[in-house]
Amino acid sequence: MITILPFYRDIIDYDKEPIWVHKLKGFNYHLMLSQLYDTYARISLDEHTLPMKDVKFLVNTDEKTKFNTKFERVDKWTDDDGNKHEKVIKRTFRNNVNDLPLIESKVVSETNAVDKIKGKLILCGVDHLIRRDVHRLFEIEPDFDIAVAVRQRKKVNNTIVLINDRKPDRHAVIYDFKGIERKRHIQKGFHNLFGNTEIQSYFL
Repeated sequence: MITILPFYRDIIDYDKEPIWVHKLKGFNYHLMLSQLYDTYARISLDEHTLPMKDVKFLVNTDEKTKFNTKFERVDKWTDDDGNKHEKVIKRTFRNNVNDLPLIESKVVSETNAVDKIKGKLILCGVDHLIRRDVHRLFEIEPDFDIAVAVRQRKKVNNTIVLINDRKPDRHAVIYDFKGIERKRHIQKGFHNLFGNTEIQSYFL
């Protein structure tokens, strides 16, 4: 199973965001997300080959962002015997990151996804289109854990990250807290791992 997991969330308070995020106001990310999903649907639901029948599409988001009811919906129907049925069409992976700035919420949400969603993952933004069967991405070099795109053989482009099937004995070995804002949460991370154990002051 492969899960395509683009990250998107509504920004409610731009005052919490760095200035470069303000420049994103003019982009129609709902349209981009629709175009990404449409390319996924066209390829995965091809009536002749069904090349991506085992590929799932979920939007990685927070708990408040809303989507069109055609995308995330509950189908209800009554059968011939009068029995009522309900089927939830789940197309989001929601995270409690409402109070975090955009980039920090992306990092936390994608970490949660790697931790909780089984199988292979394609982590990306919404500003992508799918051209071919995504299985090809995992066939280039099948023996890897994480793959990150490199632009022009120099610069890391982490807008698309591939997560291969995780091996239980390698799960979450080291957590990295980068950036000033994320470093503020390192004690919270410690307590999440070890409970309310007292932190020994070896170096103070």
